Amino acid sequence: LNQLIIDLTAFGGLVMENPARHQGWRFLDLGRRLERASHTLALVQNTVASTTSDVGAVLEASLEVADSVMTYRSRYLNHLQIAPLLDLLLTDETNPRSVLFQITAIVDHVANLPRKKATAIRSMEERIALALQHYLQMADVYLLSKVDDQGERGQLSQLLCQLSSQLPRLAEVIAHKYLMHSSIPKQLVDFSWEAPR
Repeated sequence: LNQLIIDLTAFGGLVMENPARHQGWRFLDLGRRLERASHTLALVQNTVASTTSDVGAVLEASLEVADSVMTYRSRYLNHLQIAPLLDLLLTDETNPRSVLFQITAIVDHVANLPRKKATAIRSMEERIALALQHYLQMADVYLLSKVDDQGERGQLSQLLCQLSSQLPRLAEVIAHKYLMHSSIPKQLVDFSWEAPR
């Protein structure tokens, strides 16, 4: 597994460093950012949001999966708490593994997609991307980490659901508008040819 991780990391480095920054690369990076944001949201939903106990092992595993253990320790030392973890994985614009970092990159990519410059109205993909960015920038990680009267982290679950539902919608809008889809040709008429006798 270590060798596989090294190979994939090297491949990821080649993908990020070598291609020219044309629209093809932009779509590649858009997909990468959408996937990473989606995976991080699923990670937080399945670990932090689904349990109301501050289980150190769960928090540490979340940081490990998100490749953010060293960043967490450099900022918050070894004391694991939910609010700082949510800040690091969701709302930190400087952490390349956080959801907000991905969304900020997506907003930039979407703003640079080809479109008619004469239109002053924001496109659907711009509105969705900016709304996602706004939700995260306005999120209060201390409120999100609190357990409500039902014994759940309701506000956190609500935010995660909202973000998780809008990311696929954004991907769908971009794919529908910019990517061509070809289907397998279908025969509409039953045609059989017989050789003349």
